[in-house]
Amino acid sequence: MTRWRTRSLGRVAASLTGALVLAPACASITSETSIDVRARPGERRPLASIPPRDRDLEGRRIITRALETSWEQRGALLTVTLREDRRCQRVEEVPVIREERTSRRAGGALYVEYALATAAYAMAAFAFAQPTAFSNTVTADDDGRAVLDPTPGYIVGGVFTAIGTGALSGAIYDTVRARDERTTIETYRVEEGPIEACNPATAPASDQLVTLVINEHHEDARADEHGVARFLLPETLEPPAREDDARSDSARDDVDGDDDRDDMNPGTPAPDTDSERERTSLAAVIELAAGDEPPSRLPITIVLPYKRTIAEPNAGRHRAADPLAVRAEPSTARVPEAP
Repeated sequence: MTRWRTRSLGRVAASLTGALVLAPACASITSETSIDVRARPGERRPLASIPPRDRDLEGRRIITRALETSWEQRGALLTVTLREDRRCQRVEEVPVIREERTSRRAGGALYVEYALATAAYAMAAFAFAQPTAFSNTVTADDDGRAVLDPTPGYIVGGVFTAIGTGALSGAIYDTVRARDERTTIETYRVEEGPIEACNPATAPASDQLVTLVINEHHEDARADEHGVARFLLPETLEPPAREDDARSDSARDDVDGDDDRDDMNPGTPAPDTDSERERTSLAAVIELAAGDEPPSRLPITIVLPYKRTIAEPNAGRHRAADPLAVRAEPSTARVPEAP
């Protein structure tokens, strides 16, 4: 009977030991997080991260820039003027309180850990109270009587005390992890206003790279603080080929013959061939750099000869159909409170 009882208690002890070892690994905790943002007392302030070039006089962020290009040829000087028609948006930092709440709930394994810890302590208490129940070894006491050795019982009690302590520690740890949390931070929320005209609505497009392309001739210039880029046209430009070139050459030969006759007759003035030369136009292109994007190309005309444009300048104007968008920061950005 003693041997059967010892074996039964050993099986119970082994089962409890395996359950206690596996129980802490099965504990699961589910969590739900909610964020609440509400206003707090304080003054609004402009967004400080906007570069000076991307804001107007009132501190509003420039959203779009529609580039207006005008050019004027006066003699051999070509002047390109660039102006921006800008649209702005007021972006401010609003003081708010950001509260984050996390609700956690432990699974059923947590309660199993507490139950197994209780069972382990109960087994340890029983082993300490009845140590001979776990022994098959017979020994003699001081009086020479045969008694069961209590040492195995004390060993089992110590082992289950340690196991119960481990299970209880895991249960307490999971209980701490399952606590709800609430975090409150004083910060700023970025708030965007309506899109409207900037102050000023138009401004020079300074520091803009401009390239003049005439046939194989390329020349770069950068706009000054007034948005003006200047080019000195080449001294010699070939006009476009025409069908009446042969007749022009014949007329030029006639003029040379008249010059010979005029040498023999000094009283007759020589005709001004340059002033009588027909006004012609030569196609050209103005390229405007656009950062990483391909440059925008604007076709213009160059009048030949240059003298024709001194009294009547050759001018034109072009407005970009698609405004240039300025990269903006996302409206969900949050800026930490300045110390």
